[in-house]
Amino acid sequence: MNIEDAYKYFNIAILIVIAIFILLVFVRVIKGPLLADRIVGINSVGTLVICTVCVLASYLNEDYLLDVAILYALISFLAVVVLTKIYSGVYKNRIEQERLKREKEASERAQSEAVQAESLATAAVSSTVGAKLTHADTETTPTK
Repeated sequence: MNIEDAYKYFNIAILIVIAIFILLVFVRVIKGPLLADRIVGINSVGTLVICTVCVLASYLNEDYLLDVAILYALISFLAVVVLTKIYSGVYKNRIEQERLKREKEASERAQSEAVQAESLATAAVSSTVGAKLTHADTETTPTK
């Protein structure tokens, strides 16, 4: 076995390992609990595909595949930037909705507390007025 055959077997082994990594990353992309995990997984798949194209360029001894890898890197970068922009917009929208919901709950709570305080004040005033009226009735009644 000469050195060229050893390089070919080495390149094939690297391609197999990269294929296994791509499958594992796809599992993370599908499972992912968060959208951020999925975005990072897609970025990782893009990077692994670029590595695959570079190894294929070495294996096949074709220089134009390196140009393809560079173009794929640019497209992958733009895709991740767009996905991140969309994700950040969704995240900001969700935060804004939660803030508005908390403000609405706080204003409703303040209104109910104000109504309760007003009803307590009205009850206190009416009981005080009732007590004064009863006290005034006992003073004006002549005793024999």
